[in-house]
Amino acid sequence: MRTRPVERGRLALVGLGTAALAIGYRQGASAVPSSQTLAAPRPYSDGPWARDLVTLKGDGSDESVAIKAAHDAAFALGARTLHFGPGTYNAPSATNLGNIIFIGEGTLTGAYRKQIIPAGAPNPPTFERGIRPASHLPTFIAAANPVVLILGDSITTPSDQIDASSYISRRILAKLKREYPNKTITFLERGIPTTGWSHLASASSIATLGLSPAQTVNFCPWMTDSSKTWMSYIQAAAPDLIIFHFGANTGTPSAEVAAMVAAMTQIQAFAKVPDRILITPMVPTLQNATYNPAAQQEARDQQAAVQRGYALRRNFGLIDNNRHFNMARDGRDILAQNFKQVATNFAANTSWTYTASSHDYYLRFQLSAAQLGYLTATPISLILGIGSWADNNIEVSRTAGGNFAVLVRTTASTIAVPMFDTGIPIPASVTGYFELSIKGTFVTLAYSATTVSQGNFQTILYQGHVERFGGVFAPRVAYSNSITTSIFVNSLALSEWPLVMPTLTDAEMYGIGAGSYGSTYGGNLINHPSSIGCERIYGPMLAHESFAT
Repeated sequence: MRTRPVERGRLALVGLGTAALAIGYRQGASAVPSSQTLAAPRPYSDGPWARDLVTLKGDGSDESVAIKAAHDAAFALGARTLHFGPGTYNAPSATNLGNIIFIGEGTLTGAYRKQIIPAGAPNPPTFERGIRPASHLPTFIAAANPVVLILGDSITTPSDQIDASSYISRRILAKLKREYPNKTITFLERGIPTTGWSHLASASSIATLGLSPAQTVNFCPWMTDSSKTWMSYIQAAAPDLIIFHFGANTGTPSAEVAAMVAAMTQIQAFAKVPDRILITPMVPTLQNATYNPAAQQEARDQQAAVQRGYALRRNFGLIDNNRHFNMARDGRDILAQNFKQVATNFAANTSWTYTASSHDYYLRFQLSAAQLGYLTATPISLILGIGSWADNNIEVSRTAGGNFAVLVRTTASTIAVPMFDTGIPIPASVTGYFELSIKGTFVTLAYSATTVSQGNFQTILYQGHVERFGGVFAPRVAYSNSITTSIFVNSLALSEWPLVMPTLTDAEMYGIGAGSYGSTYGGNLINHPSSIGCERIYGPMLAHESFAT
């Protein structure tokens, strides 16, 4: 054995009992010992060895305490990555694992929103742009002196930042001026902290919304008369383009969806109807006990997916901040999912909910002639779950003329696609075969009166983008009047996201407290990004988009 100094900023390997871990040091780290004992080289040894942190078995037993200790010890050393050797590492009760990227050949189970990323995982991919200027920005492009508004909460405008230029609003303004050098652009920041769609759509004055002076006076110097509604300020500005950045403050998800639709309806009635771009929300830190439970994290993914589908269905521009964030911090691409068949040829009672969950799914099933007969014009509907909100469904019923009727529901009170007559008759005495495919915002429901192989359904009952709640959920089928009958499932496939190499940790994204990122680089430790987070999320995200070509 020999010793030599550890070089900061390099990747070091650490023995963890029977497992090996590699640590790459984060920017500004200074807690690494001046020398360490080095072992023989192993795969992924991009730098010197550190020391044993904990003992791990990697045999699938509960190692929550040890894995959490390894995470914390690595972070204390100034690391940002931790390498696991082969094995199954189970951490069902481990939380606050967001400050270190796990890398290696092993598999991590039990820990929410955390996985071991293969060392050879690809970098986050590029994908289709969400802004097509000719289609999404005709009013803005036609204006010689356009007015642009950005609306949202405290994440929309500079807050807890070292430099205001890092923030998304200022980056968008800089990009607009760079791409339209001959336009005189009036850019108005009209966000209000801790708000959501329900505040924007409210007919009540700003003074009655329950906001504190710190939320209004201190952050909103434009708000000179709190007896006005928020929307009245928007309308008075006569914008050519409005950019929306809501979803960090989720409220009641179903109410926020209804409020988003209500706000858009109000804007559509303006004398000059502006172009619109939606920016989907990021997800808060995993390092805070209030914000790291699944319900809090998934709520932002839910809102993001609804906004994503809403923009695509209505031909609005989309900047998919949520997708970029999921890749950058969590190492997963939630919109490029693979499908894995998990069950074939089994009977399932309705109401039926599968035992496992995923973001998307594919289902082939059949209904007997008697089961098709349950569909009536009253209506009694066959309900197929398409999202993580309980009422986010496709509903299939029968028209008075005996045809299939389809309705797409986002929530109990918000209809995405009103019921329509497909023109396709429901057969009287034969089995019906169905195919439901859900991938991202795109949903296909197909039908055949004869048995067909997978993917060869020719009769489309519905196909298109929908507003569906994101996050994980279990596939479900039911009848609206709670009829219990056995349907036959031919095939069920669940989605699984491809892993990509993360580019930042929670500490880098949101700060780690006074004396470090929290004061030196900004951020509020919860959901306001530091200047590092702004650069690694907003930088590539906006470079990916163009307002001009």
